[in-house]
Amino acid sequence: MKPANSPAAPTIGFLFLGGAHQLLHTAPVAAELALDGCAVTAFVATDEERALFDRVWRAYGAPPVTLHRLEVPFWAKPVSRMVRRWSTMKVPRLLSARRHLARMDAVVTPEYTSTILKRLPGRPVTLIHIPHGSGDRARSVDPRLGLYDLVIVAGEKTRHRMVAEGVVRADRIAVAGSPKLGAMARLAAETPWLFGNGLPTVLYNPHFDTSIGSWVRVGVAVIERLRSDQRFNLILAPHVRLFEHAAPADRRSVEALAVPGRAHIDLGSPASSDMTYTSQADIYLGDVSSQVNEFAARPRPCVFLNVHGVKWRDDPSYLFWRMGEVIDDVDQLLPALQRAPALFADHYRKVQVNMTEQTFGPDPAGSPRRAATIVRRFLQGAENLDSQLVDTY
Repeated sequence: MKPANSPAAPTIGFLFLGGAHQLLHTAPVAAELALDGCAVTAFVATDEERALFDRVWRAYGAPPVTLHRLEVPFWAKPVSRMVRRWSTMKVPRLLSARRHLARMDAVVTPEYTSTILKRLPGRPVTLIHIPHGSGDRARSVDPRLGLYDLVIVAGEKTRHRMVAEGVVRADRIAVAGSPKLGAMARLAAETPWLFGNGLPTVLYNPHFDTSIGSWVRVGVAVIERLRSDQRFNLILAPHVRLFEHAAPADRRSVEALAVPGRAHIDLGSPASSDMTYTSQADIYLGDVSSQVNEFAARPRPCVFLNVHGVKWRDDPSYLFWRMGEVIDDVDQLLPALQRAPALFADHYRKVQVNMTEQTFGPDPAGSPRRAATIVRRFLQGAENLDSQLVDTY
């Protein structure tokens, strides 16, 4: 159900419950809505999220908004001290903010845990979902998507799959492009170039899900091959959750593999998710992380590690593996990296351009503004939600 006509200046909450790496997918939309006069409240759980949110706000010059800290309630603190996993405290934090969230005309979120609000008694919360990734994994068609009142996706590829697989109704989904990509013109990281030796740089970006990712099976071997080879620089920047709960000794053992001036290792700083590394790399090396789509938004060579023997060619969850060569063994790594530029020029550039448009649309720069327009039209009860607005900075 679309909400009835909402006030001219609706109150909109932006819920950041899943970690700072998700924030850039929705915070630019919050900034655009605040600039339009909407009353925005940001619900943040960590100092890192607050700092990144403030960075977005400064970049957009948006007016002040209300910030609400998602605290762990007193009844959950004993568990919090015993179990250090971030995900364990997501539900308690959500429940502690439930009354504040219920006062919003709508709540925008990039994760799925918030759908619990739809199953609780009391005043229903209008939920809007903007996915925090742009990949093709099965998780992108999670059944919980059907609980949202509106889903705003980056491209036609995702809309088609969600509707075709029956997880979202066609009248509850709209396409806006990627707000994260759209914000990059304003948020371009002012960081120094990592390497100055003229060698091509390989970004190795393994996913945190060990059942489908490459790190556990070949991660250290990948680093050692590139450390010993003199033809490439290396950036190891895994998904921020891969080492989120690792023991300090395990983190130190990986960080010790860095080589000043040639191999940079980052196990979870903000630079791992703000496109600092995807913008500096010449070749992407990965498995199932959706960051490959952010990398390929500026087409460049890719190589993928299929260390689990996945039959991927006809699997829609591995569609992005069509953007580069797929190898099955770490022994194939260096030859694959050597031939990647030629294969890219001959074939994969065209594939990436076509897939990027299906993933993000033709105008990434206007994405935050389009998403904000869709949210406003939804709250006004509009039937046709897709915004045709093209915005340039």
